[in-house]
Amino acid sequence: KKLTSSLEAGVVAHLMLLSHCMPHLSDNTLHQLFQEVILSRVCGPALRLLSSTRQLFPGHVSARRAVVLKLVDCLHALMLRATTQQKIALVHTISRFYLAFSKARGQHEESRGDDQVSKVKEYDAADSFSPPQSNTADGDCIKSKALEELASVMTEELAYWSYIPFSNFFGEPLMEQSLKNYSLIKQLCAEYLQSCDNSQTENNQTLDQQGESDVEDSVGSLGTNVVIIGNRIDLQEPSLGRSASPNTSVPNEDNTDSGSRRHENNSRHLKGNWLSYWQHEVGHTSSQFNIKQIRLLGFSGHGNSVRSLVTLDNENSFLSASRDKTVKVWSLRSMGDGSTTCPAQWTYTGHRKSVLSVGFCEASRLAVSCDSVVHLWDPYVGRIVSQTDPTRNPPVNTLRCLPAPSYQILAATTDPTLRTLDSRVGGYVNELKVAVNSAGLIRCICVAPGGAWVALGQASGFLTVIDLRTGTMLAAWKGHDGEVLQLVAVNDQTIISSSLDQAVSVWNALDGKLKFNIKGPTEPVHCLDLYGGELISGTTANRIGVHTSIDPSATFSSTRLRSDSFRGVLTTLQVLPLNRLLLLGADTGAITLIC
Repeated sequence: KKLTSSLEAGVVAHLMLLSHCMPHLSDNTLHQLFQEVILSRVCGPALRLLSSTRQLFPGHVSARRAVVLKLVDCLHALMLRATTQQKIALVHTISRFYLAFSKARGQHEESRGDDQVSKVKEYDAADSFSPPQSNTADGDCIKSKALEELASVMTEELAYWSYIPFSNFFGEPLMEQSLKNYSLIKQLCAEYLQSCDNSQTENNQTLDQQGESDVEDSVGSLGTNVVIIGNRIDLQEPSLGRSASPNTSVPNEDNTDSGSRRHENNSRHLKGNWLSYWQHEVGHTSSQFNIKQIRLLGFSGHGNSVRSLVTLDNENSFLSASRDKTVKVWSLRSMGDGSTTCPAQWTYTGHRKSVLSVGFCEASRLAVSCDSVVHLWDPYVGRIVSQTDPTRNPPVNTLRCLPAPSYQILAATTDPTLRTLDSRVGGYVNELKVAVNSAGLIRCICVAPGGAWVALGQASGFLTVIDLRTGTMLAAWKGHDGEVLQLVAVNDQTIISSSLDQAVSVWNALDGKLKFNIKGPTEPVHCLDLYGGELISGTTANRIGVHTSIDPSATFSSTRLRSDSFRGVLTTLQVLPLNRLLLLGADTGAITLIC
């Protein structure tokens, strides 16, 4: 069968897919597929194809090199997962791979059992699927070109970088025993190291010659160890040599090389509060949220009160919206000793008023924020995508993104109306009327975990639940005497609301009936979040409360934030469930990460 461009791309794609899937296969699945499928049906045919002299790759040398590199990736991935019995079969496949280096150089294999030298029959991939090779001039031409491709691919550099991981893993004695052309592979590795040394020596000589010509101009004011080369200033330091021997599997580095690294990057080393936190969390079996008030990280950059926080699902980054008319992108990392203050990674400055709310649409990977006008922007590129027209649409005071895979964003306007914005088109696609008669400004929004309905809390104390699938109103009722401050959805049937009347109530979202009131907080709760089955609350008195469950008999504990761990008045709160951390925003513009 003739090798076409499609088949060639398919081989590369299959090998790439296999190498990426390997770490995610279970041990049982890998054991079942290892010999008969992976080695025999994938790696074996690919190995025969790359060493074939009866087939020319449509992509020529680059295509054959791609197959070789992807096959080496697969063999490396298999090496890390193989059991003791599987390693024997894997070493046999690796040995066949290195025979291609001999074939590329027209060499025969040496017998290791005795001193006799015997020729080994060449085995081509084409033998398994091609008709008998003809003795015509065309066949000789194809074979000659294929050998040229093979020689261009099976280089000393490939031999070195593919051999080192195998040698370190299996050991030099096993590789010497298994590889029939062991001496050739070691020779190629030595030649590659020698070429690297020669290249380094030539570069050093060139730099020395350039430096000597300019050193007279520089020693007067900069010192004898400083050389100006072009527009670059170099420090003259003694070079550290490296000796390469054909009998060594890895390059030998001088011991002084590691000792000469003056500036070791230890910014990510665990120390101080971070070390205490991870020592406590590793192996910690309790699933309850425990506030220890240990400051881990500070974030500085906002010039006014923080209004909203949203954390990405991987908990490596978060967004913050502030009254200073900016939205900032931050990075969450284990760094410092607890007293470190980090700057923002990037700042969105497209707003003209105080930013009221911020969200992140998982499906489109876009950030959305509003200051009465909705802005849709890309936090990774740092570029605005679209924004709503303030002359044609009423002001927006809060918003909420629907869970993935939805691309829609819910925006509450001052009408009061709930509008649906599609992040793919950057504009409104739907409009839902909240009430026949105005029942107050919409203060907060929460969406069911499954995305079936949305609950709205209003300044008049009214709560409204709307079915997002049909647009019909499921329930509307007067839930509080004061303004509704926060809403959270526990599940697809239950919501929790907090109000200025100091009540925290649990409701049936489908009919609006009160289940019970949660006891504990003595001040109005303006921050609510969930951690598993626990309710985390925050008040303007800087008290963090934890209810152990969502039921009338739940245990409640309250902790007042210490001034050494958090400064200012608490304005917003975000729970990081994967790491059991709290992200707190203050009226001063500071953001603090505590555990």
